[in-house]
Amino acid sequence: MAVMYAYARLFVVLVLLIPAGWAQPPAARALEKSLRERLSEPLKTLELGMIMLGEDFFGAAPSGVRWSDTSEGLTFSWKRWNEPERKTWQYALGDAAPRPWPDDQPRPPRGRFDRDRLWRVYVEGQSVHVEDVTTGEVTEILRLAAPIFDTRFSVDADAVLVYARDAVYRVSLQRPGVVQLLAISSSARKEDKDDQEADPPDKPEDLADYHEREQREMFRRLWEKEQREKSAKDRTEKRKERRREIPTYGPPKGFAVQGVSVSPSGQHVAITLRKSGVRGRSADMPDYVTEDGYSKMRSTRSKVGDKSPERRLEVMDMESGDIVQVGEPAEKRGAYPGRPSWSVTGEFLVAQARSDDDEDLWLLKVDPATGKTTTLHHRHDDAWVGGSDGRPQWLGDSGRVFFVSEKSGWMQLWIADVATVETRQLTEGAFEIRRPVATPDGKKIYAIATPTSPHVGDLVEISPESGSVTVLTADGGGRSFSLSPDGTKVAEVFSTANTPWELRIRWLDGSREPVVLTDSPSPAFNGYGRWRKPPVVWFVASDGVEVPARLYRPEKPLPGKPAVLFVHGAGYLQNVHNWWSSYYREYGFHHLLCDAGYTVLDVDYRGSAGYGRDWRTAIYGHMGGRDLGDYVDAARWLVETEKCGKLGIYGGSYGGFMTLMALFTSPGTFTAGAALRPVTDWAHYNDGYTSNILDDPLESPEHYRKSSPIWHAEGLRDHLLICHGVLDSNVHAQGVFRLQQRLIELRKKNWEVAYYPLEGHGFTDAASWYDEYRRIKELFDRTLPE
Repeated sequence: MAVMYAYARLFVVLVLLIPAGWAQPPAARALEKSLRERLSEPLKTLELGMIMLGEDFFGAAPSGVRWSDTSEGLTFSWKRWNEPERKTWQYALGDAAPRPWPDDQPRPPRGRFDRDRLWRVYVEGQSVHVEDVTTGEVTEILRLAAPIFDTRFSVDADAVLVYARDAVYRVSLQRPGVVQLLAISSSARKEDKDDQEADPPDKPEDLADYHEREQREMFRRLWEKEQREKSAKDRTEKRKERRREIPTYGPPKGFAVQGVSVSPSGQHVAITLRKSGVRGRSADMPDYVTEDGYSKMRSTRSKVGDKSPERRLEVMDMESGDIVQVGEPAEKRGAYPGRPSWSVTGEFLVAQARSDDDEDLWLLKVDPATGKTTTLHHRHDDAWVGGSDGRPQWLGDSGRVFFVSEKSGWMQLWIADVATVETRQLTEGAFEIRRPVATPDGKKIYAIATPTSPHVGDLVEISPESGSVTVLTADGGGRSFSLSPDGTKVAEVFSTANTPWELRIRWLDGSREPVVLTDSPSPAFNGYGRWRKPPVVWFVASDGVEVPARLYRPEKPLPGKPAVLFVHGAGYLQNVHNWWSSYYREYGFHHLLCDAGYTVLDVDYRGSAGYGRDWRTAIYGHMGGRDLGDYVDAARWLVETEKCGKLGIYGGSYGGFMTLMALFTSPGTFTAGAALRPVTDWAHYNDGYTSNILDDPLESPEHYRKSSPIWHAEGLRDHLLICHGVLDSNVHAQGVFRLQQRLIELRKKNWEVAYYPLEGHGFTDAASWYDEYRRIKELFDRTLPE
């Protein structure tokens, strides 16, 4: 008892010593604090710990830029280097500088104008408001308990159409009145229920019928009661005929409503549907470091080969209640129409359809009355159709849509007249058009394009009539932009190869100089002063194609002149360019390597974005084939042209996969490699990305065998480091465990694995980044210099 009492006293003392809340880890907190305090001091020599602070060191890119509906100001998300987290900022034209949006106020609601831009409708909370743009007067026109998903003006602007969670309403602006046009139910339509039977056939009179008939014939009171009941029923039916009932939409049996798009005419509604209850088996992921000390399992995603559930598009006439299913553009192709979009007048409806095998894409004109479709544009690719192909946008209220398509071999702008079903290519050339957007009047289209160089993202103006492309910028960098609602200016997030992203306002007529709103990097970043613009070089690959790369040359090479090749990740990405890289930590790491005497090469291998269809699809059927060949050829070029010695290679995600394939299938080319969060077996990755490139694993197992590192592990003879986050729900750490077991059974040497218990696919903690890149640097220092 005395011992127990002593322990109890000790516990009380310890509890009293702990401040309110949980105690903080003092040593780790002190390290982090001392490092961040140095951000305010100019950094003369690069340090790995500072680089891995990420946005706090390099600066945070402004994002979420949103113009006010009046084009007189904007809001955006941004974090200054000395602040702990992002916040919303606001800027009004003419102000000296942006200022933080008050924490206790919601962001201003985004509205929608009528065709003449005289009225604006917007949702605030659970209320719909209409503003008179001329006077600024605001009127609340509807308040609902249900969430409100969309609002728009009717064609003649005399009403607002409101789509809430379970209904569509029409709110008149000319006179008081709210009309519910449609009720949306989650229950299946009656005609689709299995237990719904046809009207039963007439049956012969039985004994009960005989007695009822005799009673009515015998007694006047019973006969009169029957006549009164018949008369009342007739009156009820006549009242129903005179009174319009609210139609109810219920999905077909086995389907769930995914989205609702109301026509501006207020007559039709397009409804996207998805087969309910259909999902592949989901892989579980263990979480070992938890708040309560007990490990738990997290559900993540299914694997390639799990078929996507069936989808449908239906159109309902809200006046008659008639429902039609939109037809597929091709039989037995599993091409389900979706992404419905109404013209400004509500006269036309267009939709997209993409085949299950990803080889065909259609842009369709849809007849709302019948559901029949007419093809406006069809794109076929024997490999797979690019993700941004064919997404239509309306050109003002002209009844025309514009979109980008790779049909010519390059992502170019196309335009289609929906009324006449005439489609033509608007721009031409061996360059890319990205993220086009039209002015409200439809007279101009603005986009990011690469006509001057594949490595420069210019802002261009395109004529919807002639297709002429006018380059508006000459700064040689890259950008994203947000067009103001009045179409006169853009909010431009701009950068160059050695200056991080900053937000500025550009007047499209050139009448004023751009106004820069942010200054993001830390004093430590600015103090270094030697941030390079690595030159773009081209080398000839073994198939005769010229391949671009960025080259970092050291002033004082290490003995033996070692070099490191970086492999960017995938999805569809470009990293050889003249704007600030999304791999900014790697950009800093390459400077650190270069300062230490390493040559560094960063290649846009086959499969990268920005170089047209043939470049994009060169990896079809074999990842780690032509793309890895570009790295083997780059290694040869470094040895022959730059006189480099031993070579290292590293990258994350797809770059980690490529590192494994390099060491496993081309042994001796690279002395060492660091594979970060790598895919080890494509048969265990997701369907959306993998099936595009390698097809279905049951149909094309050979594609998976030759593309998956785990099947080539016997080729390892060089030095390998693998780093992986345990909580990676994208590329599962299970893949590394499987590869580890393979390497163990093959009795391989010179390999090691580092796991990060609290990190996912993209690390979030500076200490984890530091530990990972410390290991990479030590690997190269140990194996590459002479």
